[in-house]
Amino acid sequence: MTISLPAAARLSPAAEEFIAAWGISIEREPAASSQASGAGGEARDHGAASEPRWKKPASFPVRFTETTAGYPKREHETQLNPHTFVPKNSPRIRLRGKLDTLHAICLLTGSLAAQHRQQRLLLLIETLAAYIRELLSAEYHERPPAPLEIDGRDEAALRAATHQPQQELGTPHVVASSTGSPLMLHLNYLRCLARETELYALDAYAPTPGSTAQQPRMIEAMNRLSSAVYYIELVYQAGQA
Repeated sequence: MTISLPAAARLSPAAEEFIAAWGISIEREPAASSQASGAGGEARDHGAASEPRWKKPASFPVRFTETTAGYPKREHETQLNPHTFVPKNSPRIRLRGKLDTLHAICLLTGSLAAQHRQQRLLLLIETLAAYIRELLSAEYHERPPAPLEIDGRDEAALRAATHQPQQELGTPHVVASSTGSPLMLHLNYLRCLARETELYALDAYAPTPGSTAQQPRMIEAMNRLSSAVYYIELVYQAGQA
């Protein structure tokens, strides 16, 4: 069997396993025919020309093509990069652990969105999860993370939407409440974790002599991450999910 998918379509891990198990072939449509859809199925475009390169399904995070071969890793150490071991409680490893937890809660929240048949919300959360994986990759490979894009909005448009939600999305700022929906409360918890993760990034990349060039961009990216979670909350509150 062969099925056709839009160029930008992404498959969940469960779908990939199903396709592999049944030997199904995938054909991608030309990129020009692919559109981002919003509420009610209509096309949405806030200026993004194409999907960012980091918006892809999850894969095992470390490929052992380069290792610290010949160096005996001790029990209290882990890999900082392909060439260096550090103690497991070093600031950058703590940051990765926090990002890992953030990613796990993101997936749990996406699962809840799927249960409630909030398809657009699920797609936004999956985009967020993909960007968290981009941050983990950038941290491990010691490179600047790519710019965040979500729902067709770049970082500037995202900032505008989260600072002026009434004008941009037709909804006021979110006020959390114990009587709110479980999905909104999960999103609020995810936002809080994102803000905590930014503090871990500040500790991991504190200004020091010889600090790397990507340090300011990594901290900035962590800040935009919490804005993205809040944007998803606003979209859900506005009834656009």
